[in-house]
Amino acid sequence: MILFMRMWLVLAILALAGCGSDLGTAPSPTSKKPSEGPKAEANSIRGRATIRLRGESWDQILRGMELVLVPASAKDEIIAVRDRTWRERAVDFDYSNGARNLDLVSIGLKAVSLKTDLVKTDAEGYYIFQKVKPGKYLIYGQYKSRYALGYWLVDVEVKDGQSTVVNLKNDNMKEVYNVISSH
Repeated sequence: MILFMRMWLVLAILALAGCGSDLGTAPSPTSKKPSEGPKAEANSIRGRATIRLRGESWDQILRGMELVLVPASAKDEIIAVRDRTWRERAVDFDYSNGARNLDLVSIGLKAVSLKTDLVKTDAEGYYIFQKVKPGKYLIYGQYKSRYALGYWLVDVEVKDGQSTVVNLKNDNMKEVYNVISSH
C-alpha cells in the first residue's frame, strides 16, 4: 500500500513538472518584459497575468483569461458571496482541502454583475482596461486548472491622465489552493 502511494506521488509530481495548464506556457526567450505590453494611454489600467505553480521554476502566461473591473465599493458584496458559500457548505466543509470549498462560479458571477468593464488577456498574458474614469476599482480574475485554483481581487486607483500598471501574479492573489492534495 505504501509503495503504491509513493508511486502515485512520484507520478503526480512528474505530471505537475511536465505539464502546463491550458492557459499558460513557459515564457519564450523573446517574450516582452512584464512592464511592456499594450501601449499605455491616459486613464488606463494595464498589466500581465502569470502564475507560478508549486514546484515550478517559471511563470505560466495566462492567455485568454477574462478580467473584470468593478468599483471598489463592490468589494464587500463579492466577499459576502464567497463567505456565504463557505457557510452554506459548512456541513460538508473539508478543512484539509480549501479548493473544494471555493466556489469560483458564484464569486465570478457576482463580479461580472457589478462590472464596469471586461477584457481578456492576449497571447502573451497582457491586458488593458482603456478609458477608465478616475476612481478606485478592483480587478477580478480567476485561475482554474487540474492542479490549482484561485482568484484575484486587486485594489487599483486610476488617477486622471495617468496609466496604472497592475501585474496579476501569485503575490497578489486573494486566495489560491492546490487541487491535488498532499495526502
